[in-house]
Amino acid sequence: MITEEHATTEQQSPEIARMLRRDVRTVGLIALVMAIVVVIGVLTHPSSHARTTAAPAAPVAPSATVSAVLSEWHIGLDQTTLQTGHYTFNIDNTGTIEHELIAFKLSSPSQTIPLDKAGDVNEDALTSATDGENLVPGGTQTRTVDLTAPGAYIFMCNIAGHYHNGMHVIVTVTR
Repeated sequence: MITEEHATTEQQSPEIARMLRRDVRTVGLIALVMAIVVVIGVLTHPSSHARTTAAPAAPVAPSATVSAVLSEWHIGLDQTTLQTGHYTFNIDNTGTIEHELIAFKLSSPSQTIPLDKAGDVNEDALTSATDGENLVPGGTQTRTVDLTAPGAYIFMCNIAGHYHNGMHVIVTVTR
């Protein structure tokens, strides 16, 4: 004789079997997806033990633009060490008086800067790298500067008294 409890279990068995088959399929599908993810990961991210023949990364190209801010008794450059090349200088006079930005190639960073009797730089005794028009207060200027020769350059404002008051900065150009 079949009890009520026994009959309920027999009736549930096909449903339990279907649930188990569905759960096995779900687990199998999850395992398949995980295997695919692992294979994709291995293919796109070779292990550190794998030999690669990729060429070393090329050196980063220097910035082709240098920002220069001129103000009373200061020249601010956003870069003072550059690789050889041609640079666009964006010059901004934020001061209250006229300034200029000129540059000369030096024989060394410690080269003595030749001064005239008034204490201003004797520009004729140096090798010019760039020259331009004076900038009025609030004025801007853009110019290309040839810095293809490695070494030291001095950037300055040589309006009377400005160099003496500290308007100069050394820039180092490397290969």
